Amino acid sequence: MKGLVIILMLLSLFSLPTLAFAQDEETTLDQMQDLEQVDDSENLDVVLSYASQSPSSKEFYLIAEINSGIDSDRVVVEWKLPSGIKFADSTESRYSRPTVSAGQTTTVQKRLVATYAGTREIEVVATAVKADVNYVSSDKIELQFNDSKEIIPQSEEYKNAKLMHQIVLVLLYLGLGALVLTGGYLGYRWIKSIRS
Repeated sequence: MKGLVIILMLLSLFSLPTLAFAQDEETTLDQMQDLEQVDDSENLDVVLSYASQSPSSKEFYLIAEINSGIDSDRVVVEWKLPSGIKFADSTESRYSRPTVSAGQTTTVQKRLVATYAGTREIEVVATAVKADVNYVSSDKIELQFNDSKEIIPQSEEYKNAKLMHQIVLVLLYLGLGALVLTGGYLGYRWIKSIRS
């Protein structure tokens, strides 16, 4: 009984910081939604793009570039993922909290993976607060995935990386096969020398 009480106390201690962070995130977002919202691309403009895809894990990076005309440390970038797309790291939050500076470009990226084939539209919404005004900007990107969960059309960079990955796998299998054959041959010779 004492062991159960101790386990429950330890679990509650580990869950309290997580709950506090989640409540703090919700409170901040609720407070931002109560402010006046302005869609002003001169003060805040977000552009979404994707980077390379890994041939082995099929993970890819989405990059949100935030061009800002204001200084704000109260910025939230929300990643709106459709079904069929998930974060590569299951503990990853769908919110990012960068700081933006006037005249600067801030880059935020997430590592994602497709779970099945089809066309998916991914959206990112950036909200920055300055003097009790929400500056909002959003961008969308449409990506198409084949049955192998590869982004199509495939870039030359991806094709080259995929070819190199396949070459490395073939060399690895050939090396492993040679090692097994050599070990078998040496074992055969050793057994033969023992018998003679």
